[in-house]
Amino acid sequence: MNTDLAGKMIQSIEDNNFVYLTPKDLNELSNNIEINLVLFSNWKNNPELAIENCKSLILRIKEKLTENKNSNLLNLEQLFRFNEIFNELQRLNDKDGYIKDIKTLLVFFKELMSNESLDFQGEPLHGLQIMGMLETRVLDFENVIIASVNEGFLPSGKSNNSFIPYDVKIEYGLPTYKEKDAIYAYHFYHLLQRSKNIHILYNTEVDALNGGEK
Repeated sequence: MNTDLAGKMIQSIEDNNFVYLTPKDLNELSNNIEINLVLFSNWKNNPELAIENCKSLILRIKEKLTENKNSNLLNLEQLFRFNEIFNELQRLNDKDGYIKDIKTLLVFFKELMSNESLDFQGEPLHGLQIMGMLETRVLDFENVIIASVNEGFLPSGKSNNSFIPYDVKIEYGLPTYKEKDAIYAYHFYHLLQRSKNIHILYNTEVDALNGGEK
């Protein structure tokens, strides 16, 4: 859907004071373009149809972004990850058949999304390097920017999920959050030790997830 057509659809909706639009109304406003079949089709609580529609939408977005590939490398990588997730959902459903409805599909989708990560790749000898704290442990940098240096993030504090109580760990000499914090403290000190320009960023606003500085 091009921007001109989208603008005309928005203008028509505003002019006619439409509040609720059915898929039929949208098709009429957009001259029945094929993309509407993907965006607004009724999945009828069918997870297979939902997966196919999402994969089709990803493919269409990819085709559009590929026209200017160099400017959309990050977006294309994100689309690839989304496509991998829907491929995995399709494999799970074909193999075990546990996904019976859209609600169950959403549960599996959220679980796969929570474990997904986006890798940044670049030239290791120059330019900006994006990495985790542990990846810096044997490297020295002249310029360092550390983000999310908030309480509960760095160090993470008492965030280890475990069924073993803290006192039991102490009694039997098992590692606790203190050992983890000590490791990160060492890497943090080593990272700053030989750096010349250091920028430490943290959030001062408390959000819904208590992400701000305490």
